[in-house]
Amino acid sequence: MRRIPLVTHFIGTSNPMMEGPEAQGESKYDRVDLDVIGGTVSFIVPHNVPDDEILQDKWLERFVGCDVELADGEYVLHLTITCETYGVDVRLTRKER
Repeated sequence: MRRIPLVTHFIGTSNPMMEGPEAQGESKYDRVDLDVIGGTVSFIVPHNVPDDEILQDKWLERFVGCDVELADGEYVLHLTITCETYGVDVRLTRKER
């Protein structure tokens, strides 16, 4: 796991008295990078699509499901994106032993 401080970028000459601490590159948030060791990605394609045409962006528009095993070996991150919903279903669960 890696934590990287997020910096709010300001274009132009910043004035901390007007824009606040974010103008100086301070932030209350960090990006966290988690290494993965495996998992699956699922999506839906028409039955008649040949295997060599499956890996195309257009098939990712209806449904994408991901189960990603994190490098710590204890957790699985589940992501589901469907065209019928607004947003993403994201869950983090302990791996079954």
